[in-house]
Amino acid sequence: MKTKILLLACGLLLLPEIARADVATLLNDYDGPQPNRTFSEMLIVGIAEGFDTINAELKQAGSPPLFCSPVKMKADQLIEILRKWIDANRAKSQRIEKAPPGPALLRALTEAFPCKK
Repeated sequence: MKTKILLLACGLLLLPEIARADVATLLNDYDGPQPNRTFSEMLIVGIAEGFDTINAELKQAGSPPLFCSPVKMKADQLIEILRKWIDANRAKSQRIEKAPPGPALLRALTEAFPCKK
């Protein structure tokens, strides 16, 4: 099971490198015209669904989830959480918008929806 989670996580980390290199590009495409907006929506939702799959596997194994979102989110909600996280952390890292979308979204969701201990 740990192997499945590791393979899925690696796949998620590679996807943004192939599709969209950084958060800034993802957000610009999301704010732009079609077909870029649709592609960005599919990408952000796909990344989030991968995290949901990992969370389900972790819960089934009795391990704590990555984050504890109360609902399944849509693209616009995920983008808003990502934007807020970038704005809140820009002072800590001047290059935050150059981060790959997958890890950036994971950090944003982890901070937005921490799990109770």
